[in-house]
Amino acid sequence: MKKLVLILSIFLVFVGCSPVKSTLSGLENVSYLELYSTASKYKQNVTVTVDDKAPFSVLVNKSTDSMKPKRYEIPVGKHIVHVYLNNAEVLSETIFTSSQITKKITLP
Repeated sequence: MKKLVLILSIFLVFVGCSPVKSTLSGLENVSYLELYSTASKYKQNVTVTVDDKAPFSVLVNKSTDSMKPKRYEIPVGKHIVHVYLNNAEVLSETIFTSSQITKKITLP
């Protein structure tokens, strides 16, 4: 009986001391951009350019309390963001983003 207890305890020590493996998933070099406004003039999408790259269409979120705001991926780092409504510039701002951080911009 003592041998069985000894063998069982040795087995439990080896099984219990296995290394813990953990993984972290996600996109490392991505940050996010959200646009907000309470003004009623943003019923349609606005056009956004980041660092004079190709423009893209963005939906302006109506409230910062939104449960599922629309957000857009941008690269990590310092950027110049231009926002246009009907081909007229509404906002030009220099922003700095970090990995996995959402930058919120409020439009006038």
